[in-house]
Amino acid sequence: MTTHELTREQMVAVKRDYICFVRNAGRGATWKELQNADDAVGDEEIHRHYAGARFSPADFI
Repeated sequence: MTTHELTREQMVAVKRDYICFVRNAGRGATWKELQNADDAVGDEEIHRHYAGARFSPADFI
């Protein structure tokens, strides 16, 4: 599935990973950053960054 097909819960999980590994260059994130991930990162930013990526349900176990 593409980012456009993710559930809201899956999208938030991707946003949390994005904050930890892309925005913070692998340095991790604070609990507050992770808690506010849905507001801090726009869906369009995720769609652009992960364009062409395919996700599976196993990615969210």
